[in-house]
Amino acid sequence: MESKNFEKHIANKLKDLKFKKKSFKFLDDFPLIIGKQALYVMDWQNSENVYQRGVKELLGYDHNEFQFDIVLNYFHADDLNIMRRIIKGSVEHCAQQNYKGKNEYLHIKHRVQKKDETYILLLRQTQKFESTHNGRLKSTLSLVTDISFVSSTKVEWEIYANKLDRKEFKKSIYKEFSDFFTSRELEIISLIKQGLNSKNISDRLFISPHTVATHRKNILKKSNCHSSKELLEFCGKNGIPLE
Repeated sequence: MESKNFEKHIANKLKDLKFKKKSFKFLDDFPLIIGKQALYVMDWQNSENVYQRGVKELLGYDHNEFQFDIVLNYFHADDLNIMRRIIKGSVEHCAQQNYKGKNEYLHIKHRVQKKDETYILLLRQTQKFESTHNGRLKSTLSLVTDISFVSSTKVEWEIYANKLDRKEFKKSIYKEFSDFFTSRELEIISLIKQGLNSKNISDRLFISPHTVATHRKNILKKSNCHSSKELLEFCGKNGIPLE
């Protein structure tokens, strides 16, 4: 999905009317490790970042720069396809929910590009900040923390909520990964799961070992994984069904 079309889709999903504005005062006193953490509030219905602290020190972006288009697109190129699916699935879920009295928390580990074009690894912890009078999601609060000391840079996410909400939230994200791999790639991953090596897979699918090797290389690159073990974990965590 093209960047502008993606931003438009996300913005249109959460359009609504009246809401009671929540004060930012308590955020001014929230303890941050300057240069390592930042807070921001994203108004999804107006496609606007309405509050931020620590972003300049952590990422280098000024308030007028760190807006909707940056927040949706400042990911590492290898993570962009995965991150967009997680965001789109989350928004699809939120567009259908009543958020009165409900708390759900989405935690994501991912790489982002700073203004100086270097990359850092962040843990982003996001939750509802405001909801409209009829319970639709209005804005979210995100706390981002530099965790570049962690060796694994692959995207990982988790939902924290009551059991039913957590299950439904995850289903929305899983849906976005239903076409992540081609049917042939899924065949090969399923055979990898069964313990077959490239020669066995070649014989089973009546294709050359070179073709299998090419598929495996593309599969690992697409999922940003470095081994079969990581690949199978990626499929499990993102709800990708394997035989």
